[in-house]
Amino acid sequence: MRCYRCASCGEGLETDAAPGELEDCPACGESNLVPDSWLRRLWRGRKAAEMAPSPTPPPPPMPAGPASPGPAEGTAGPLRKARLLAVLCGGGMVILGLVLCAVLFLGGREGAERPTEKAVEPPGEVDLLAELLAAADELKQTQGKGLEEAEGFPQDRGKKQRSESGGRVLTASELYERASPAVVTVTAEVEGEGTVIPEGTGMIGTGSGFFVRPEMIGPRYADWQFLRRSAEDKGEAVGFVLTNYHVIRAAARVNIELADGRKCIYVWQVVAEDEKADLAVLCVVVESPKPLPALDISSSAPPPIGTTVYAIGNPKGLANSLSTGIVSGEREVRSDLHWLQTTAPISEGSSGGPLLTADGQVVGVTTASVVGGQNLNFAVPASAVRRLLNGPLSSREVWKGASVDHEAVRAYMDAEAVLRHGKGMAKSTAEKAAKAADTRSFRQLELLVKGQELLAQKRYAQGAQVLEEATRELPGKFEYLVYHTLGCAHEEAWVSAGMEQRSQMIGKATAAFERATALNRDFAPAYSHLCFFHSLPMAKRAAEGLAAAENLVRLVPRSWSVYETRGDFYSDLDQYVAALKDFKMAVELNPRAASAHVRLGSTYSHLGEHDQAIRAIQEAIRLESREGIRAMYYSNLGWAYKRQKEYAKAVEAYRTSLELAPGDNFMTQHTKREIAECLSKMGER
Repeated sequence: MRCYRCASCGEGLETDAAPGELEDCPACGESNLVPDSWLRRLWRGRKAAEMAPSPTPPPPPMPAGPASPGPAEGTAGPLRKARLLAVLCGGGMVILGLVLCAVLFLGGREGAERPTEKAVEPPGEVDLLAELLAAADELKQTQGKGLEEAEGFPQDRGKKQRSESGGRVLTASELYERASPAVVTVTAEVEGEGTVIPEGTGMIGTGSGFFVRPEMIGPRYADWQFLRRSAEDKGEAVGFVLTNYHVIRAAARVNIELADGRKCIYVWQVVAEDEKADLAVLCVVVESPKPLPALDISSSAPPPIGTTVYAIGNPKGLANSLSTGIVSGEREVRSDLHWLQTTAPISEGSSGGPLLTADGQVVGVTTASVVGGQNLNFAVPASAVRRLLNGPLSSREVWKGASVDHEAVRAYMDAEAVLRHGKGMAKSTAEKAAKAADTRSFRQLELLVKGQELLAQKRYAQGAQVLEEATRELPGKFEYLVYHTLGCAHEEAWVSAGMEQRSQMIGKATAAFERATALNRDFAPAYSHLCFFHSLPMAKRAAEGLAAAENLVRLVPRSWSVYETRGDFYSDLDQYVAALKDFKMAVELNPRAASAHVRLGSTYSHLGEHDQAIRAIQEAIRLESREGIRAMYYSNLGWAYKRQKEYAKAVEAYRTSLELAPGDNFMTQHTKREIAECLSKMGER
């Protein structure tokens, strides 16, 4: 059923006739062409109007009379056709005008470009339908483009944004989820007075670090293939941890804890280090069947000021904490190194952690902050990191240069290993065994190991006899170790000897250690024992002790205790300026060493710097937990107050010392005399 209106009278009509057929209007009797659609009607009307002949002028009116007969049945006269075509053309032109006005109005409002003008075709050859369809498509495209531009939508809407380096920009939570598993806690233990302080009970420093890609360093590292094969067989993984040099500088032992709480099995070596850039790389072995997570080091230029950055570390021991800020500056540390300044908070324990941009690239290693400053934090840039990772490797044992005792342990381990290896080969050929052992006397080596075992059993006299016999054998590679062990045997015997025998034991021990240093000038433990004996009151030899301490500092330059030892000899020789430098270095290497702080305070007092002396001794009291030692430190504090003529505070400090160490001994008698003297000074005032 089709609906249309009569072209003559406007009556609404319904028909089942096919489009193009003629149908009479029941109201006026005029014939109508049944249309198909408005577009087709429009086109047909326009074509019909173009093809119709020019109309003839109407005839003059006829006089009134009977009506003229109508046209023949079933035909349409010229007048009706002309009227039909005129109506169709008029309607089509109106509709066309409306459509074109809408196109131009909407396109202009949205700021779209006007359609490209087409070549004008001859009249009668224009396909109106094609024109209208093209205009509709153009309008649709123009509207879509105008909407995106008006709303500020980028042309790649829906695509992930990318950073300047080309990586995808991550949200803070995405960045933390990706980067934090590679960040670790680095705990460094320092050596105490004569022994390595056990884990959990000693003076330790805590920092941060993170795993770097093993391919950046592994192929150039001598032990890489050996470690990797060994680890794979045991379900372990080998990785490289980057941290600050100052975190592990004075370490006799380093422990690594991963983000998930696992601890590394052991730290194999320090693979590379740069003291000036404050960077170090550790090789570690972790129980893990999968490869360890790692972070990428940026190869781009430093991020511009204002770039958002993120720091992940362990401030105050709070593992894997995330902080955010911006790059706020670039500061020259020296001619070839600039630090990044950032507002991302960095606290104690964050040193060595990564500073990252939003694409997850490491652009710096958090290093330092200004105490009391407002967000004045600094990081070593990625360029310095890449120089270290791509430069020559200089691997060493972690304790090398920081521990005297580890040096002795390693020497004994080497001696035992040579002996075991030599004995195994001696079953076939003694000559090959001697060559493999690199020693000219297995007998001396056997006696050395036996004497050491006797000392471990506290059988000092028997051990000394065995070692004396070893010195008479053909000298070998470990002869220096024989004399060192003999000196240790005499030292242990001196502890348990009576007063009459002590001087004799001191002489024997000193001679043995001096012989050991003559045979091996680079064996630090022998110098350490010499320093001990030269400092004893009954054998005070400050000049000889200072010479031994100089060698200690040469061989173990990262040990706080050797600087403390040399400082003591400088003080004995009244060289307080030199002593002050050594005590400051001891405090720098181990800020928790109470003994170094109290020595620093006493030296300040000798130099007349009483305020600094009091602060240093107060810090020593704060760090020390043993009451007997604290009593001594309070006595030192009283002496510093006394030299500053603050007698009331001096009396208070001396009385605290007596409360902590009551009794009747030399120290308490001395303290009571000091109290009386201070009270007397107060009375004189």
